[in-house]
Amino acid sequence: MINPEHKILLIILSYLFGSISTSTIICRIKNVDIKKIGSGNAGATNTLRALGKKYGALVLILDILKGIIPTLMASTLSPSTLTLSVLCAFSTVLGHVFPIYFSFKGGKGAATFIGTILVLFPLGALICFIVWISVIFLSGYVGLATILAAIIFPLSILLVGKMNLIFFGVTAMLFVLIAHYKNFIRLVQGKENKFEKVHIFNPNSIWRKK
Repeated sequence: MINPEHKILLIILSYLFGSISTSTIICRIKNVDIKKIGSGNAGATNTLRALGKKYGALVLILDILKGIIPTLMASTLSPSTLTLSVLCAFSTVLGHVFPIYFSFKGGKGAATFIGTILVLFPLGALICFIVWISVIFLSGYVGLATILAAIIFPLSILLVGKMNLIFFGVTAMLFVLIAHYKNFIRLVQGKENKFEKVHIFNPNSIWRKK
């Protein structure tokens, strides 16, 4: 049984771990200022715009792992309750969005949230991923895909009856929606960036090339 002092330490360490901005670090190594590229967001999508698919995929994987590791550690040390795991999950995402090492200017936390969900509710993570990837292919909008996946997440919890996770699900949804409010505004205004290459209705998409 982990004592209260160690629980607090683990929550703090989760925040510090989440504050490691993989996008910012990789872009700095490549002499690129991610804040001046595309949306200015320090995440996988903007890294893809700045450095290409190889580095975009690398940031995506690392950000997902960043969510998995602290949440899995908490669930291993305190398997009898979800409270510590949920607190460490939120702390990690908070670090990603407001990293102490980078003037509290980070990403939007979507990939890191996926990492935490993979530990807490794998089926929910799968449902969210299916929604996310489907919306990207059908619309070309990553922001729209993330918003809809966030809305689906608490609904998936209700669907399978995992009521001990409903607070986490609703809070996670609100967190992601607030982080993506600028994307929503740009969508309404018709100014949101679109990934034409993966949009299946685009004649020049990768799916239509012979």
